[in-house]
Amino acid sequence: MSEVVDPSAVNQSLSCGGCGALLHFVPGTRNLQCQYCGESNVIESKANDDLVVSLDYEKFVAGIDTSKQSDSLKAVSCPGCGSQTMLEVFVTSDKCPFCTSPLVLDLQGGKAYVQPHYVLPFEVTQQQGVDFLKMVGRAVVDAKRLG
Repeated sequence: MSEVVDPSAVNQSLSCGGCGALLHFVPGTRNLQCQYCGESNVIESKANDDLVVSLDYEKFVAGIDTSKQSDSLKAVSCPGCGSQTMLEVFVTSDKCPFCTSPLVLDLQGGKAYVQPHYVLPFEVTQQQGVDFLKMVGRAVVDAKRLG
């Protein structure tokens, strides 16, 4: 995750090759799909992308050293779509790679960015999540009735 990606390349990779519309992630797959023409792009992965190492949360949080935070990247929130975008050290404004809204770094409150170890894709669809929460809710209600 140490490589810096050009936002315009990200924006172009999210455009449908068939009609030019924005592609959307399909949960449970490794695909971006166009809601208009149905074209689907497979998200490429590297050989070690499936390797996930479990970390103890408390130990990880205690071990975050502010000196290890990247001074070259600053996080800025997009006012249009809410995404987080990383700006380089001498960059104070840019366009959001997702919705092209203008981004301006707040020099007083610019947050330092801690580089993640890996990013996991969504494996659960929205309907599966809703069904699971309904099931958990019923279990809680049943437990209260018994207790």
